[in-house]
Amino acid sequence: MAAGIPHPASIRVAVGLWLATATFGVLNTIFYWTQYDTVRDALIREKVAEAEKIATTLLTFHSTTMVFFGVLYVAFGLLLRQGRSWARLALTIAAVLHLIFTLRQGLTAEGLLVAVLLAGALLTSWWRTSTDWLLAVKTAR
Repeated sequence: MAAGIPHPASIRVAVGLWLATATFGVLNTIFYWTQYDTVRDALIREKVAEAEKIATTLLTFHSTTMVFFGVLYVAFGLLLRQGRSWARLALTIAAVLHLIFTLRQGLTAEGLLVAVLLAGALLTSWWRTSTDWLLAVKTAR
């Protein structure tokens, strides 16, 4: 409840999807690090100079990015749950940037899952019932 007004199902689902997206990013990062040797070996096979350093850099960049988006989704998702309507815009911007980052890596199963989670989170965040609830909370404050 925010400002004494119960959350509609659309807000509960939206927040759940934002948190699920953050969780998936963290789990995906952990999985990528378990594949470090595979990444390094692929770079060595391609005769990439400093394969070890590049593998570490790639995985560190991916980890940093996923944690960054994860923190944004958790923080703004919880603010959305509290009835802060501006958090929807922040989540939308973060989702668009995340999709651009993900799609630049090519079409992958990971990218498809992220796109589905983000589409669901965005749709439910902007549904009419969510908008009406956010307006009611804002008015009640």
